Amino acid sequence: MPNGNCEYFPFDNRPQMLLAVALLFPEPSTNRKINDFAIEASCPWIKPGFGFKNIEDFRKRLRQLWESDGRRWIEKTLKGNSNVKVYIRDDILEVLKTLVGDTRLANHMRWAPEKVFDGSGSVRLYSELWTTNWWWRMQVHPSLRTAN
Repeated sequence: MPNGNCEYFPFDNRPQMLLAVALLFPEPSTNRKINDFAIEASCPWIKPGFGFKNIEDFRKRLRQLWESDGRRWIEKTLKGNSNVKVYIRDDILEVLKTLVGDTRLANHMRWAPEKVFDGSGSVRLYSELWTTNWWWRMQVHPSLRTAN
């Protein structure tokens, strides 16, 4: 991790990270909104260390997040009914390696399909890709079999 053991890098703690997320999604906040809701000097209700010193402190942390592993991001525009800007890494395989290699995500990943049922055990639930019939079919798909 770029700054040692802080799992919320480049933020100091979980509340600060969650505040940043709230300021960025579903769309990035204006400087005025950041000042009114996240800058400690402007917001006496924010516990010290859970907000940001100033707008530049907030922006600097975002840049650190963006540049933390030294790999490039590329802006692409998906063309369609409405053009959508997306940001991708220059090597998607490296992104996958990073995700799969991150031990903090291990408990949130599924490597095999599962059948999930409601509390009574009588109704099957389909909520994630790994709970679908498609994933079960792919496990035995002829094109995925290797010769012994």
